[in-house]
Amino acid sequence: MDPRLSNSAGMADLWVPCWPGTETALYLYLANRILNEKGLNGEDLVNHNFVKNWVNWDRLMQDRDYLEVLLEKKYIKSIPEGNTYEDFITMIAEMYSPYTLDFVAQECRIEKRIVEKLYDMFIDAGARVATYIWRAGPIGHKGGWMIARSAFLPFVLRGAMAGDKGGVGLHHWHVISVNGKGDAAAQAGVRPPKVDVWNEIAWPPEYPLSSYEMSHIMPHLLLDDEWRDKWNAKGLNVPEKLAVWIPRMYNPVWINPDGFRWIELLKREDKIEMSFNLSPTWSETNWYCDFILPVGLAGERHDQHSEATEPKRWLSFRQPALRVALEKMGWKPKDPTRATLEAHVKAGLGEVWEEVEFWANMMVHHVDPDGSLGVRKYWASKEDPKRAVTIPEWYQAAFDKLPNLRKAAKAAHPDSKYPNYELMRDRGTWLEEDNIFKPQERPLKKSRFYLYFSWA
Repeated sequence: MDPRLSNSAGMADLWVPCWPGTETALYLYLANRILNEKGLNGEDLVNHNFVKNWVNWDRLMQDRDYLEVLLEKKYIKSIPEGNTYEDFITMIAEMYSPYTLDFVAQECRIEKRIVEKLYDMFIDAGARVATYIWRAGPIGHKGGWMIARSAFLPFVLRGAMAGDKGGVGLHHWHVISVNGKGDAAAQAGVRPPKVDVWNEIAWPPEYPLSSYEMSHIMPHLLLDDEWRDKWNAKGLNVPEKLAVWIPRMYNPVWINPDGFRWIELLKREDKIEMSFNLSPTWSETNWYCDFILPVGLAGERHDQHSEATEPKRWLSFRQPALRVALEKMGWKPKDPTRATLEAHVKAGLGEVWEEVEFWANMMVHHVDPDGSLGVRKYWASKEDPKRAVTIPEWYQAAFDKLPNLRKAAKAAHPDSKYPNYELMRDRGTWLEEDNIFKPQERPLKKSRFYLYFSWA
């Protein structure tokens, strides 16, 4: 499902080019047919066992005030007399009945045959129908997360979110994320607090339910005086300019359809006072940035790979191959906080920075050298607060959050100061847990701040 005939869409059995922002209509069309039609053998298409057990239908049916709102807004024709599960199914079957084939074809601007083919494929897959609900809809339209929420509904109705073989899972059922979590190695020992200020350029008032910042429309907002005056008149204080803009491996002049608007903005120093790009390549956007800082490609930086989705929790670790090779041949950096930079110079790549090292050095020695801004402590080393944190320190702390990895690392490198880092440096990938099915049925553990699944 993509408005563009992308590489993935071109390889698909069915391309569904919904008009951007109208996907909700298609999802609710699927829900309508699942609720109101029968299977080939006369069976219900709703997986009642799953829905009854995992959907909070009982709370909805007990909230008579909310049902009154649904009636007032004409989403339902009458309030059910009872509050049973059967009453709930009858009510939502009526609620979603307006999302017909004619409606969705007109709303989404796609052919009816495509809609019907999608439905047939969806039903044929049963509980093993799977999808990847990305942030394109939630980020780009006024409905915000309502697009993604409606997308989950037909999968829930079919029982495809049961966590069994096939189907749709929630992100952290299977994904391990260690990026940015080496905070225990820093002087502060904790992650920085969340930003406590609002920037209407990143989060414009028109999109209160957006799941990610609306940076793709940034030039339109900064250059729209009428828009800014409108919200300032209502009591907001919308910024007129940016002091510094850092795209970081983002090439909006090329990839966005409004590239010339980005050029116009980048050439206006009264709107963006300074811009610099951390970029591994030359690009169309770089032509208009004030500074370009060369950083490494995938084989020249520390990062977590995107892992294939499987019923397991595993991660893979990319790292600068030349630096590791030099270290194994006996080479040592003069400044361990800039080890990758020195390795790239040594190997002949030139002054190619590694991003973790860049930001750590930048914050400790230049942005907040005396700590008065409260930033330095999150990047200074706990081992030696006079310097920035090093890569081995940072990733030792990040990987320490995985108990099975930690145990294996101690066994493999018993005399190492950074066994977790060395294990991942040498192996590159790690399986923390296998055969994860129906994780939502595991007992919850309670900590001081969270309820969480027990993975033990």
